[in-house]
Amino acid sequence: MAAPRASSRSAASAKGQDAPFDELRLPAPELLMARARDPRQARLRTYLERLATDPPQVLLLEGGDAVSRLAMGLWWTALHHCTGPDTARAAVHTPPQPASLLPGLLPPAPTGPTVPAGSGAAERPCLDCSDCRQIFTGVHHALHVLDGAGDLIRIDQVREIIQKLPEKPRHGRLRCILLHEAHNCKAETANTLLKSLEDPRPGNSFLLLAPQRERLLPTLVSRSLVLSLAWPDPHQQPQHFKEDTTLQQAVETWTTRLDSLVADGRGWFGASLAKDALDKPTAQALVLELQRRLVQALLGEPQGCLGRLDPESLQRLHLVLDEAHASLEYNVTPALVLDWVATRIYLAAKRPQAMATS
Repeated sequence: MAAPRASSRSAASAKGQDAPFDELRLPAPELLMARARDPRQARLRTYLERLATDPPQVLLLEGGDAVSRLAMGLWWTALHHCTGPDTARAAVHTPPQPASLLPGLLPPAPTGPTVPAGSGAAERPCLDCSDCRQIFTGVHHALHVLDGAGDLIRIDQVREIIQKLPEKPRHGRLRCILLHEAHNCKAETANTLLKSLEDPRPGNSFLLLAPQRERLLPTLVSRSLVLSLAWPDPHQQPQHFKEDTTLQQAVETWTTRLDSLVADGRGWFGASLAKDALDKPTAQALVLELQRRLVQALLGEPQGCLGRLDPESLQRLHLVLDEAHASLEYNVTPALVLDWVATRIYLAAKRPQAMATS
């Protein structure tokens, strides 16, 4: 399920700046900044800081959800353009971490403060200066976003960006080109991008943001440095969820209905079709709960209806929940999104190949 594109023109266009495509609508800056500061992504931020001294031409961020991937892509851009406190961020020694239980994912994030207490070091990027705020609203001169969340990334958008590559970025800093949901582009578009990468242009950094590297052309992946966002802790729930008993009860009710749907085909659609049956906060909390249960299932601890899915269907369910989360962020009707998720899980339990073909 693809999130709809916004009907209004981008903020960049409104301010008279170059916009790489006609329409752009990012999630709220406050949400993106919160995701960029997520403690679970501490290890990823450490890797990105180390890469900042010699930025790779192509960086691929996979895993997590669509909003978190976008937030970390913007954080990488802000890392190069922050004009906040001059004090450089203190270098922190990270002890060796155990290998991740899931292949292709980063090890668990280091614990403890990112900046040592009393060191006097300021956090960079600050996410508060003018440049950081422009980046997180999508209007910074050094940032170009091709958004595949609502539609396919078009070949003319990529060509427009390629024409800008020979130009030196302002102030000699890094120009960052983010392909949000990079898997949503045709082979022709991906090949055009690939040809441009064969002729490196200093001062430019491409960020490919996708749920999994397998959804991109292998030749694109081979030219990329791949980093993975952290998965949610399957044994923990968000703090706001723990404190909201009404939300907990609503999520428990809907997960019970989903279990009933998968078991005997009943209990879900009669409830979801009722007027205002599902609001956005409940739908988002339910998707997060299903993501948490999915990680548990992948670790061999399935709960409820996910215990009826085979390993391959569980892997594909990650993509389904990622698209559902992105659709809710773009204000698609919650009942429509969750009906789609429930149908995919039901079909996967009855005939596993349905998760791949439906």
